[in-house]
Amino acid sequence: MTPIKWLRKNNRKVMAVVVVFIMISFVLGAALNRLAGNLGGRSPEDAVWLFDEKGQISSNMQSQAEAELSVLLNIGMGESLLKRDPQSGQIGQRNFGMILLYQLLFPQPAKNENLNRVAKMAARQGQLPVSEEQIDKFFIETSENASVNWILLKNEAKKNGITLLAEQAEGMFVQANMDQRIGTMAKNMGLTKQAIYQAVADLMSVQMMLSFMTTGDNVTALQIQNMLSLQQDTFDAEFIKIPAKMFTSEIAKPTEDEIVKQFAAYKDTFAGQLSSENPFGFGYKQPDKVKLEYVLVNIEDIEKQIPEATDEEAEQFYLQNLKDLKTQVRSDPADPNSPMVEKTIEYAKVAALIKRQIRQTQIDSKAQEIINSIKDTADASFADIDVSKAGIEEVKAAAEDYAKIAEAASIKYNVPIKTGVTSLVSADELVSGSVLGNMGIADSKKTAVSLVALLFSIDQLSDRQMFDVTKPRMYESIGMLKDPYGKSVGLVRILDVKKSYAVDDLNAVVDVNMPMTDTSKIKSYTIREKVAEDIAIAKAFEVAMVKAGEFAFAASIKDANWTAVIEQFNTKYAGNDPNAEKIVLDSLNSQRRMSLTDIEMARQFSLAQAGSNGMLSQAMNYKSFIDKVYSISSDKLPAIVDSKPDAVVYIFKDIKIKKMNVDEYQQIKNQVALALDDKAMQGASLVFLMPENIKSRMNFRLAEKAQVDPNDANENK
Repeated sequence: MTPIKWLRKNNRKVMAVVVVFIMISFVLGAALNRLAGNLGGRSPEDAVWLFDEKGQISSNMQSQAEAELSVLLNIGMGESLLKRDPQSGQIGQRNFGMILLYQLLFPQPAKNENLNRVAKMAARQGQLPVSEEQIDKFFIETSENASVNWILLKNEAKKNGITLLAEQAEGMFVQANMDQRIGTMAKNMGLTKQAIYQAVADLMSVQMMLSFMTTGDNVTALQIQNMLSLQQDTFDAEFIKIPAKMFTSEIAKPTEDEIVKQFAAYKDTFAGQLSSENPFGFGYKQPDKVKLEYVLVNIEDIEKQIPEATDEEAEQFYLQNLKDLKTQVRSDPADPNSPMVEKTIEYAKVAALIKRQIRQTQIDSKAQEIINSIKDTADASFADIDVSKAGIEEVKAAAEDYAKIAEAASIKYNVPIKTGVTSLVSADELVSGSVLGNMGIADSKKTAVSLVALLFSIDQLSDRQMFDVTKPRMYESIGMLKDPYGKSVGLVRILDVKKSYAVDDLNAVVDVNMPMTDTSKIKSYTIREKVAEDIAIAKAFEVAMVKAGEFAFAASIKDANWTAVIEQFNTKYAGNDPNAEKIVLDSLNSQRRMSLTDIEMARQFSLAQAGSNGMLSQAMNYKSFIDKVYSISSDKLPAIVDSKPDAVVYIFKDIKIKKMNVDEYQQIKNQVALALDDKAMQGASLVFLMPENIKSRMNFRLAEKAQVDPNDANENK
């Protein structure tokens, strides 16, 4: 929807916004008065910055730009970019280009953290084809210098022939019966209506330029067909799978030469890096690791201290929150067409819910109190030093022991508190079964930040800047932390870090010690043990391929009974051991293929999110596997399909591929075309609006003759 159409459709909402801002406009200050000033007659020597061939930016022009942006924000034009739902406050997510434009022109760090999270969520869901790291980079670069970006964008729009006049903006406001209110606002601010309308016209010009420059309109029929095929074509299948580990007991222990050769081949490779040369994903190079000290409190232990809410508490809550306890009902219950009226919900209907809410609030409050008390006590030891400048040893010497602090808190609050220190562990290890791996910052404003991502953003491991949360420092407490299931809360601090490294000693021990949900998932091991295990898996896989061939031959005989063949196979290779691996007939239903875009999304996510490397390798393996399945013709059944990364051999009994028909294609092809073009536009918007790219397009540079204060120069880089 164009800005003009939006304003016409939403004139009532905008009028309400304007009325509010008229009441507060008198506090905008002297900066707004500069908007009405005469800026002509300044010589080129007064320019601080230059752009294009003759463009210049002086300090006075920057003040004017700041005033324009203040006006736009305070008459609701900023909110029009967000398309925020007036009822829920939810930000519209259709056109992220306009959300990014809002951040560029109206950067408000505290408020715009939510925009950052909205963009990241869109990236995770595939609506925005960029990485979270790119999003953070954009928000960091746009956190200041909005006035310079505004001047450059206005002039770029004019350069591209996109120019709206103040009269055009005025016509919109007159049509919406808002001209008188704009006049009142202008008078209160000491401005002219012309100045306000021109600022509005300039913003709409920039919006139009953004739409024109980032809309592809070049989606081909072949792209649509490929996308629809990936999205709509599905298959059902029946199969068995033979894991290589069924035969590892038959494999002889590897020789020393085999171990040395295997280790040499993959010592500089991370595990999970699949390639034609490394189809199993072997790798012994150790990734970045952190060592943590942690505090954990089980919510169930806190619940034992909190009694059920009383009737008096529930009734008091009910009376205090009557305005929120409303529902819509028919004015005449007997008439389904009678108008809806608002009615207060009866206490009896919500009493139980209120009691649960009161108790849960008290539980959350107590959890917060316990963790904060430990955190405050621990961090108080740094009161006399500057942690940002002090050396690690000085900070380490000042740090107090979590265990002692937690012991005192446990007595005070009568709640068991678990403390401990992990070994050096990787992001993938933390995510795999660790209690800490699922935790995130519990502050309501930071719920999108996972603990793992935060830990591995520390300066000693990464130069990545994060927009919506402060990067951690050694020995400083991180939390309050909470797991997504509400079972535990906690606190951690980083005691040590180690950059990724290649292991030289086969007998080196990889210690994996941390609070686990399932202690059987990860165990400490030597590199030698891991290498030997991988050699055995590779050899056992070859055995599994041979056995799969035997099974497929038996199952291919005319009128073969698969149940009988499976029983014979299990009897032969699993015997009577109830714990032995056995094969069964399994099925898949309505499985779709993965596109290269899906793989790229997984790659971007793994680059931006610590501990997600497994997601990329799994996605690549799944795509390769499903593509093989789709290539099987019905006359080639039963068919053998190998999956080396999983060390499993599949034998397919039956495959039914269901393709989209012509009618279905005609019904949804336009929707897919719009989705493809829209996704491309969203990514292009971030690139187009990146400040460094704006300045590059407009040849932004320092004026040679300008006398620039060094601080000003730094601020406007």
